[in-house]
Amino acid sequence: MTAQEPSVAAQETRWAAIKPVLAALGPFEPILALSKTWHVLHYLLTGHADAGESPGDAILTGTPLGSDLGYGPPQLHDASETRAFRDFLAPLDASRLLTRMDFAQMRKLGIYPLVGEPDTEEIQSWRDEVAGIFPKLKAYVDQAWRKGDGLLVWLS
Repeated sequence: MTAQEPSVAAQETRWAAIKPVLAALGPFEPILALSKTWHVLHYLLTGHADAGESPGDAILTGTPLGSDLGYGPPQLHDASETRAFRDFLAPLDASRLLTRMDFAQMRKLGIYPLVGEPDTEEIQSWRDEVAGIFPKLKAYVDQAWRKGDGLLVWLS
């Protein structure tokens, strides 16, 4: 497959380069995949499209590790940054985030993967997606904090 699809080969090469860096960090918990909601969640948490400085920006920030894996390098948050993100998330719930969904503004800012004018079904689909994934993100970050762990963020 890699011979037929050069981007797959490039991704595997980048992954091979980062593996030793990640191995040195120790064991990892199972991955929480945010799928295509990562940028929507970032916007709902921060109100902007790009990385900033607040704990709410943790999805797009951290200390870069290794090379670009497609959407930048993996980024690491230490235990104190994980705690700050956990503290930021603690008072929030999915219903509060859903009140921040402004599709016109999100499209204007280029929030991935939104394109065009969403219909009622697409709006409900995004609302359901956020309502389902946000509690998982919150629990995942809380669990990392309770263990004294950091977080590795990696967009692919």
